Formats: sequence, C-alpha cells, structure tokens
Amino acid sequence: MTHRINLSAGWVPDGERWVRRFGRPTGADGARLVLVGAGAGWLNGEPLTLPADVTGKLLARNELVLTRRAPGAVALEIHPPAPAESEPPKAHG
Repeated sequence: MTHRINLSAGWVPDGERWVRRFGRPTGADGARLVLVGAGAGWLNGEPLTLPADVTGKLLARNELVLTRRAPGAVALEIHPPAPAESEPPKAHG
C-alpha cells in the first residue's frame, strides 16, 4: 500500500522560488520514493522536474526548491518494495 506524505505546508518564499525543508521518512528502507506534484526546481541542489523518482536521493535532511509562483499540492509517496518472488519448489530425488 502506498503511503503519501503531504508537503503542502511549510513552504517559504524566497524571491521567485519556494523552499521546503523536510526529513527522510523513517521506515522507508527498500521502498520506492516519488515526489509528486507539478513544477521544476532542485532537490538538495540537484535539478528535478516533478513528478520525480527520488529513491536513493533523500538525505537525513532535505531541501526542495521549486520555481513556480506557488508550489500547490506536493507530496512524497512511499511505495513499498515489490514482494520477493518465491523460489520454485525443489525437485526431490
């Protein structure tokens, strides 16, 4: 089941940009992390366009900067890891 963390509140205007700081979610090891919304900007100084897969890119503390006039609805979706495929039964004999 996908878990969604809204990042709607906490945006700080910085000229023509909007800045939102947030921590890496706990318990997200092995999960696929996707920032959803609309806009372009930077995550921890690296350019990105939303939506964006940020698996492996989140730090303990993160800074998301968007260039839109208002960031609108932005969220971090945590997609659980795919279930491991079971091994085929072993032949006896």
